[in-house]
Amino acid sequence: MSYRGDIKRLATEFEEEDYKFQVDLLSQGYRLRVLTSGRGSIDGYINVLHSYPGYRTSRGHISVNVTIVESLKRNNPESHRRLMGMHAKTIEFQSDKSGYKPIHKSMYSYQMIRDIIKSIKSDYFKDYPREKRNQNSSLLDKESVLGRTTSEKSIKRNLDKGYTADWWPFVQDEARVNAEMKCQCCGVAFKIDTAYECSLTKLRFKDCFPLYHVHHKDRNTKNNNPTNLEALCLTCHSFEAGTGHEKFRTGQIKYRGTFPEYVSNILHHRILNQMRRQQGIDITFDMDFETLQRKQKIETAVSDKAQKVIQRQSGIIEKQEGLIERLISLIKRTVA
Repeated sequence: MSYRGDIKRLATEFEEEDYKFQVDLLSQGYRLRVLTSGRGSIDGYINVLHSYPGYRTSRGHISVNVTIVESLKRNNPESHRRLMGMHAKTIEFQSDKSGYKPIHKSMYSYQMIRDIIKSIKSDYFKDYPREKRNQNSSLLDKESVLGRTTSEKSIKRNLDKGYTADWWPFVQDEARVNAEMKCQCCGVAFKIDTAYECSLTKLRFKDCFPLYHVHHKDRNTKNNNPTNLEALCLTCHSFEAGTGHEKFRTGQIKYRGTFPEYVSNILHHRILNQMRRQQGIDITFDMDFETLQRKQKIETAVSDKAQKVIQRQSGIIEKQEGLIERLISLIKRTVA
C-alpha cells in the first residue's frame, strides 16, 4: 500500500529502516499506527489516527490514550496542554465523560499528529536503543533446541517483563529438554507438536507450552543458570511462593483471551489431571474447579449488586440533602 496525503508527509519525516508505520484498512477509512515502547498495544504498535476517510484528506480522529498523553507530558508539555484542551472540547458533547476519547475530526491537526509521532518515536529509541537491538538480532537467526524461533516482538516482550532477551524460547526450551520434557515435581510428561484437549469441555491447546512452564528457583528472572531453573507443569508451578504463582492456582489469569467465557487456568489444571491419570501418575490435584467457577460468578454478581446498592444509596442521600435544603429554606422564610 503506497502512502498518500498527510500520511505520506509523516512517513517521509519519521519512517526509517527499523521504524515503520502500520496503516490498516477500516470500514470507514484508514488507521495509522506507530511503534511504541509503551504497552498501548500487544503487538508493539499504538493507534495515532483513525477513521481517516479517503486516505488523503485532512480530516481524521486523533487517538488519545495513556501512552500518548504520558509521552507528550514528558517530551512536549505545550503539545500536551493543547491535546488536553482539544480532548476537553471533544467530551463536552458526549454523555460518557469517562476515559480518553478520540479527538473529533473537526479539530484535526497535522501538527498535533506530528508532535505525537515525534514524541512516541523518541521514547521508543530511548527505551529500545539500536545498540541493544543489534545485540539481540543474532537471536533472530537461530532456533531453540525444540526448533522454535523468536521475533523482535518476543524479544521486546521478554525485556519488558524483566527477563533476558533469550528467555523465550531459548532458555525455556533448553530447561525443558534438560528435564527430559517432564515436570520435575509431579513427573507428568509432555510431547512436542501434540495438541492437548480437555475430555470434559473439548477445549484444547495446540501444543504443550501453555501447560509446561519454567520456574526461576530464586525468583530472579535474570538468573538463567541451569541449576536455578526448574521445568514444571502449570499446576506444580502454581504452588510456588508468590502472588503471581497463586493466581495460576486460584483461577484469576486467562490464557490470552483464547477462551473468554472460560476460566482457562482451570482448563489447564483439568487437562494436567487428565494427563497424570493417563500416564499412571498417582497424583491428582483437587483444585475444586466447579467451586472456583461458581465463586468467580458469585463474586462478579456480588460486585455488581454492591455497585447498584452504592448508586441507590447515593441517590437517596442526594434526595435527603435536597429535602434538608428545602426545609432550611422554608424555616428561614417562616422566621422572616
